[in-house]
Amino acid sequence: MLDTRRRRQIAEATQRVDEDAETKPRLGSNEGQRQINSDFHAFNPGNNGNLTNLRNIAFRSAGTVGDLGRYLHYLQDSFSHRGFSSSLIGQAGSNGTDYPLFGGLVVDNTNHDVGKSAEMAGATWFAIRDWIRTKRCKCADQGDTNVHSWWPRVIQFLERDNSELETKRQILGVPLR
Repeated sequence: MLDTRRRRQIAEATQRVDEDAETKPRLGSNEGQRQINSDFHAFNPGNNGNLTNLRNIAFRSAGTVGDLGRYLHYLQDSFSHRGFSSSLIGQAGSNGTDYPLFGGLVVDNTNHDVGKSAEMAGATWFAIRDWIRTKRCKCADQGDTNVHSWWPRVIQFLERDNSELETKRQILGVPLR
């Protein structure tokens, strides 16, 4: 779909949302941090307006790969953080299922709910495909994408526990950062 360099740029931009000081999720001990948690990590009771806003920014003519990364991060977090709506404590606590209180990042562990994770992967793929089409990018084949050839690897990745990150990386053939 995209060349290796562009895929890497998008992946880095998506990951940086969790790492950059301006967008990093933290305990929402002040209004500013609670806003960051809500606006960039979907720690809110359905802030779909911001999902639309981030998409519009990414898809505008001046939208950058960084803008796409922020949109994709929020889109993915809207799946993995579903049910964790507190901008104060984020995903710490229970969302009404068997998640233990302060149980860590279990909601980001794709094998915890493979179906939801597969929905997230599909939504991400469609978002990137739509971004390519909107940008009229000449960087990809916009015809047959041979989903049947790569989707089984996605499912294999999703079924692995996050404690197996090296194995997950190898399944997708992703180089080290």
